[in-house]
Amino acid sequence: MRVALVIFLLFLRLRLRFQFYKKNKRLMAKKKIDKEAERTPSSPGKIAAIFKNETVHFVIGLMLVIFSVYLLLAFSSFFFTGAADQSIIDSGNPADLSAVNNHVKNYAGSRGAQLAHYLD
Repeated sequence: MRVALVIFLLFLRLRLRFQFYKKNKRLMAKKKIDKEAERTPSSPGKIAAIFKNETVHFVIGLMLVIFSVYLLLAFSSFFFTGAADQSIIDSGNPADLSAVNNHVKNYAGSRGAQLAHYLD
């Protein structure tokens, strides 16, 4: 998990540097500031502007990739360890799943076993 976090932070840092360089290049080339650009957009406009930002797209995409790798790990582990985890998942007792030594064999842990069971 730490490796994924370090990779995420490195990608984010590189992406922000690239955008900073791109933004400064545009500002140096621009001679006049448009008065309409100085106005602050309304609240729905701010929200729309956030989702149009490339950094937000990059972060959301990276989160989705990390989550999909987690699901891939949970599903692939379910094929090999699903029978061993079946009794623990079917018990329906949340205390069994939240316990530290719950004897779940799924590589993604107890939450991965639950996701693989419900989505399979």
